[in-house]
Amino acid sequence: MAKKVSVDVDAPILWPMCCARCGVNEGLTSSRVSIGSVRSVGPSPFGVQITSTMAMLDYPVCHAHATGLGFAGIVTRRTLLFRFLRGFIYFIAILGVPVFLMMAARAVGVASTPHNAQPSPMVFIAMFAAGIAAAAYLVHAFRALPVRLVGQSSDTVTIRFGNDAYAVKFIAQNRKSLREVPWWKKFVV
Repeated sequence: MAKKVSVDVDAPILWPMCCARCGVNEGLTSSRVSIGSVRSVGPSPFGVQITSTMAMLDYPVCHAHATGLGFAGIVTRRTLLFRFLRGFIYFIAILGVPVFLMMAARAVGVASTPHNAQPSPMVFIAMFAAGIAAAAYLVHAFRALPVRLVGQSSDTVTIRFGNDAYAVKFIAQNRKSLREVPWWKKFVV
Protein backbone atom coordinates (compact mmCIF):
# COMPACT_ATOMS: atom_id res chain seq x y z
CA MET A 1 0.00 0.00 0.00
CA ALA A 2 1.42 3.35 -0.99
CA LYS A 3 1.89 5.94 1.73
CA LYS A 4 0.99 9.60 1.37
CA VAL A 5 2.69 12.35 3.34
CA SER A 6 2.01 16.10 3.36
CA VAL A 7 5.06 18.31 3.78
CA ASP A 8 5.24 22.02 4.55
CA VAL A 9 6.37 23.90 1.45
CA ASP A 10 8.70 26.28 3.31
CA ALA A 11 10.39 23.61 5.43
CA PRO A 12 13.63 21.94 4.32
CA ILE A 13 13.17 18.35 3.14
CA LEU A 14 15.72 15.68 4.04
CA TRP A 15 15.71 12.64 1.78
CA PRO A 16 17.02 9.27 3.02
CA MET A 17 20.32 8.54 1.29
CA CYS A 18 19.15 5.39 -0.45
CA CYS A 19 17.25 4.54 -3.61
CA ALA A 20 13.58 5.44 -3.28
CA ARG A 21 12.66 2.26 -5.19
CA CYS A 22 14.95 -0.50 -3.90
CA GLY A 23 16.84 0.98 -0.92
CA VAL A 24 20.39 0.57 -2.32
CA ASN A 25 22.92 3.03 -0.85
CA GLU A 26 25.56 3.06 -3.63
CA GLY A 27 25.51 4.76 -7.03
CA LEU A 28 22.75 7.24 -6.33
CA THR A 29 21.58 9.91 -8.74
CA SER A 30 18.83 12.50 -8.58
CA SER A 31 15.39 12.32 -10.16
CA ARG A 32 12.80 15.10 -10.29
CA VAL A 33 9.03 15.07 -9.82
CA SER A 34 6.75 18.06 -10.16
CA ILE A 35 3.17 19.18 -9.79
CA GLY A 36 1.44 22.28 -11.07
CA SER A 37 -1.81 23.99 -10.24
CA VAL A 38 -3.74 26.93 -11.61
CA ARG A 39 -4.34 29.52 -8.89
CA SER A 40 -6.54 31.97 -10.76
CA VAL A 41 -7.95 32.80 -14.16
CA GLY A 42 -9.15 36.32 -14.86
CA PRO A 43 -9.40 39.08 -17.40
CA SER A 44 -6.47 41.34 -18.13
CA PRO A 45 -5.93 44.25 -20.54
CA PHE A 46 -4.31 41.85 -23.01
CA GLY A 47 -6.79 38.95 -22.77
CA VAL A 48 -6.96 36.26 -20.12
CA GLN A 49 -4.42 36.08 -17.30
CA ILE A 50 -3.68 32.67 -15.77
CA THR A 51 -1.71 32.46 -12.54
CA SER A 52 -0.20 29.07 -11.77
CA THR A 53 2.41 27.54 -9.48
CA MET A 54 4.74 24.61 -9.94
CA ALA A 55 6.36 22.59 -7.17
CA MET A 56 9.43 20.43 -7.92
CA LEU A 57 11.33 17.98 -5.74
CA ASP A 58 14.54 16.05 -6.42
CA TYR A 59 14.90 12.66 -4.73
CA PRO A 60 17.65 10.00 -4.81
CA VAL A 61 17.44 6.82 -6.89
CA CYS A 62 20.03 4.29 -8.04
CA HIS A 63 21.22 4.30 -11.64
CA ALA A 64 19.32 1.08 -12.40
CA HIS A 65 15.98 2.64 -11.46
CA ALA A 66 16.76 6.14 -12.78
CA THR A 67 16.48 5.14 -16.43
CA GLY A 68 13.25 6.46 -17.87
CA LEU A 69 12.14 8.32 -14.75
CA GLY A 70 12.69 11.74 -16.33
CA PHE A 71 10.14 11.19 -19.09
CA ALA A 72 7.82 9.29 -16.72
CA GLY A 73 7.93 12.26 -14.34
CA ILE A 74 6.95 14.61 -17.16
CA VAL A 75 4.02 12.62 -18.54
CA THR A 76 2.59 11.95 -15.07
CA ARG A 77 2.60 15.62 -14.01
CA ARG A 78 -0.65 16.76 -12.51
CA THR A 79 -1.10 19.82 -14.68
CA LEU A 80 -4.10 20.70 -16.80
CA LEU A 81 -2.31 20.11 -20.12
CA PHE A 82 -0.97 16.68 -19.19
CA ARG A 83 -4.31 15.61 -17.69
CA PHE A 84 -6.01 16.52 -20.97
CA LEU A 85 -3.37 14.66 -23.01
CA ARG A 86 -3.63 11.56 -20.80
CA GLY A 87 -7.43 11.60 -21.10
CA PHE A 88 -7.18 11.89 -24.88
CA ILE A 89 -4.67 9.04 -25.05
CA TYR A 90 -6.85 6.80 -22.86
CA PHE A 91 -9.87 7.65 -25.04
CA ILE A 92 -8.00 6.75 -28.23
CA ALA A 93 -6.70 3.54 -26.63
CA ILE A 94 -10.10 2.38 -25.34
CA LEU A 95 -11.74 3.20 -28.65
CA GLY A 96 -8.74 1.91 -30.54
CA VAL A 97 -8.47 -1.64 -29.22
CA PRO A 98 -11.54 -3.07 -30.99
CA VAL A 99 -11.13 -0.80 -34.02
CA PHE A 100 -7.42 -1.63 -34.35
CA LEU A 101 -8.08 -5.37 -34.08
CA MET A 102 -10.80 -5.26 -36.74
CA MET A 103 -8.81 -3.02 -39.11
CA ALA A 104 -5.65 -5.08 -38.69
CA ALA A 105 -7.60 -8.31 -39.28
CA ARG A 106 -9.08 -6.84 -42.46
CA ALA A 107 -5.67 -5.54 -43.61
CA VAL A 108 -4.06 -8.98 -43.41
CA GLY A 109 -7.11 -10.76 -44.84
CA VAL A 110 -8.27 -12.63 -41.73
CA ALA A 111 -11.61 -10.81 -41.57
CA SER A 112 -13.61 -10.17 -44.71
CA THR A 113 -14.38 -6.63 -45.73
CA PRO A 114 -17.90 -5.57 -46.75
CA HIS A 115 -18.52 -5.91 -50.52
CA ASN A 116 -18.27 -2.20 -51.30
CA ALA A 117 -15.77 -1.17 -48.62
CA GLN A 118 -12.40 0.35 -49.35
CA PRO A 119 -9.29 -1.11 -47.72
CA SER A 120 -8.48 0.28 -44.26
CA PRO A 121 -6.06 3.19 -44.43
CA MET A 122 -2.80 2.32 -42.73
CA VAL A 123 -2.75 5.79 -41.17
CA PHE A 124 -5.74 4.92 -38.98
CA ILE A 125 -4.27 1.57 -38.01
CA ALA A 126 -1.01 3.34 -37.05
CA MET A 127 -2.91 6.04 -35.09
CA PHE A 128 -4.82 3.50 -33.02
CA ALA A 129 -1.68 1.39 -32.51
CA ALA A 130 0.18 4.50 -31.27
CA GLY A 131 -2.69 5.33 -28.90
CA ILE A 132 -2.65 1.82 -27.45
CA ALA A 133 1.14 1.92 -27.04
CA ALA A 134 0.99 5.39 -25.42
CA ALA A 135 -1.68 4.24 -22.94
CA ALA A 136 0.43 1.19 -22.06
CA TYR A 137 3.42 3.48 -21.45
CA LEU A 138 1.34 5.79 -19.23
CA VAL A 139 0.29 2.84 -17.07
CA HIS A 140 3.95 1.78 -16.86
CA ALA A 141 5.06 5.35 -16.04
CA PHE A 142 2.63 5.68 -13.14
CA ARG A 143 3.82 2.35 -11.74
CA ALA A 144 7.54 3.08 -12.29
CA LEU A 145 7.70 6.31 -10.28
CA PRO A 146 8.75 5.58 -6.68
CA VAL A 147 7.88 9.14 -5.58
CA ARG A 148 4.98 11.20 -6.96
CA LEU A 149 3.58 14.56 -6.03
CA VAL A 150 -0.18 14.04 -5.82
CA GLY A 151 -1.44 17.20 -4.15
CA GLN A 152 -0.54 20.83 -3.71
CA SER A 153 -2.03 23.62 -1.64
CA SER A 154 -0.78 27.06 -0.73
CA ASP A 155 1.34 25.73 2.14
CA THR A 156 1.76 21.96 1.62
CA VAL A 157 2.74 19.38 -0.98
CA THR A 158 1.44 15.81 -0.73
CA ILE A 159 3.96 13.11 -1.67
CA ARG A 160 2.99 9.53 -2.54
CA PHE A 161 5.65 6.88 -1.93
CA GLY A 162 5.59 3.55 -3.74
CA ASN A 163 8.04 1.98 -1.27
CA ASP A 164 6.66 1.86 2.30
CA ALA A 165 10.08 1.29 3.91
CA TYR A 166 11.42 4.41 2.19
CA ALA A 167 8.34 6.36 3.32
CA VAL A 168 8.97 5.37 6.94
CA LYS A 169 12.59 6.59 6.67
CA PHE A 170 11.37 9.85 5.08
CA ILE A 171 8.82 10.41 7.85
CA ALA A 172 11.45 9.76 10.54
CA GLN A 173 13.82 12.35 9.04
CA ASN A 174 11.18 15.03 8.42
CA ARG A 175 8.94 14.93 11.52
CA LYS A 176 9.04 18.71 12.05
CA SER A 177 7.92 19.60 8.52
CA LEU A 178 5.09 17.05 8.17
CA ARG A 179 1.42 17.97 8.07
CA GLU A 180 -1.54 15.67 8.61
CA VAL A 181 -3.11 14.45 5.37
CA PRO A 182 -6.87 15.08 5.46
CA TRP A 183 -8.92 11.88 5.56
CA TRP A 184 -10.53 12.55 2.18
CA LYS A 185 -7.14 12.94 0.43
CA LYS A 186 -5.94 9.51 1.61
CA PHE A 187 -8.31 7.77 -0.79
CA VAL A 188 -7.49 9.82 -3.89
CA VAL A 189 -5.10 8.02 -6.23
